Amino acid sequence: MQQVASDASAYNGFNLLAGNVSELHWFSNRGTQPEQVTPGVHGLSNHLLDTPWPKVERGRKRLTELLKSRPPALIENLFALVAERSIAPDDALPATGVGIERERVLSPAFIVSPAYGTRSSTVLLIDNNGELTFAERSFSEGGKPAGAVNDRFLLRRSTSAAPA
Repeated sequence: MQQVASDASAYNGFNLLAGNVSELHWFSNRGTQPEQVTPGVHGLSNHLLDTPWPKVERGRKRLTELLKSRPPALIENLFALVAERSIAPDDALPATGVGIERERVLSPAFIVSPAYGTRSSTVLLIDNNGELTFAERSFSEGGKPAGAVNDRFLLRRSTSAAPA
């Protein structure tokens, strides 16, 4: 994360999540320094972690409810969450400087517009036994399905060898 942070100004705006089974870190070149994500339910869109935009707040609330379900229902429900296309009311939209029409286009979790839009959605689950479920759906222009990947992996816990 520190390496990415040192080169961050060379890139357009981004958010990066990186971690392992024990911890998760977040960095944005629109924010300050990399930070560890605390346990709990968080939301991330095209701004900083937990920015209270309507779609982020709706997503966090719904995610909290969905976490009570189990795979495979959980996976399908998570994909439904990120496929949500409802537009927030004008008075709830953020003022990011792009104008009200563009704010409306950007307000759903799943964005569809001629020049910009959601191109993939990913669900990543890690259970208590270290089994990772990776599911990703890709989309072409107009939000049309363009492919899917589904894999399962067993993560190995790293062990530090004691010096001899």
